[in-house]
Amino acid sequence: MENEARRLYSEAVKTARESAKRGAFDEASALLKSASERSTSEVREGAARDLANLDEYRRAGEARKTAEATEAAQNAFGNRAHRLLKRLKERAYAEVLSELDLAVKDPALAGCRDRLAGDRAVVAAAGAFWEAIQKNLKARLNQEITLLTSDGKFIRGTLKRIQENATTLRIEPSPGDVPFESLHPDQILIFGFGREVIPDQAGASCAAAAMWFFLEGRHDLSRLELATARELGADVDAVEAAWRRGFFRSALGK
Repeated sequence: MENEARRLYSEAVKTARESAKRGAFDEASALLKSASERSTSEVREGAARDLANLDEYRRAGEARKTAEATEAAQNAFGNRAHRLLKRLKERAYAEVLSELDLAVKDPALAGCRDRLAGDRAVVAAAGAFWEAIQKNLKARLNQEITLLTSDGKFIRGTLKRIQENATTLRIEPSPGDVPFESLHPDQILIFGFGREVIPDQAGASCAAAAMWFFLEGRHDLSRLELATARELGADVDAVEAAWRRGFFRSALGK
């Protein structure tokens, strides 16, 4: 009787193994349970171990598939991140936000949805900071203005023109346009924060500035502003996660 019980269970194991190979884990589990539930104690004990191994095999397979899907999604979007980063440096924030919205909803990119959502938060924050800069600059058109450059010099004159992407500013009587990238970080922060920043908004403003500097590739400045935002009580968990491990971080190579 014991030999017959072993034989019958061994046959069930062979069939269950084939089912497991096809991914039919429920079917394999049912075969093992059916062959052992009315069998000898030895077979039931062996079946319990086999069912535990089957569950572990199932979990490992599911984890492997998830990892493969995630890697495929990350590779697919990672190639696009370089192009989007270029557009961000051209100040096309709205365009990149729209593309990220579509990417978050794309089933093919489900494996990296959280990562995409974090990068979207980064772009939204940077875009808000840039919008504040534009608003502040436009309010000063045809007014006397003093600019602090990155080498510590001052440029004084009348602000006459702002490019749409503000890569340069026209200050008269200065002989040429002033590249935006030549401005001192403190000057950029003054434009971004403006005169309407109140204490309750200061943390969020610093976080937005951190993300703008980050996407500009100015990592040390972004780190400083992010730390300041956290000290001021701003909720920076989402953007900080993307700042550390997002697609744009990988694209920047830092």
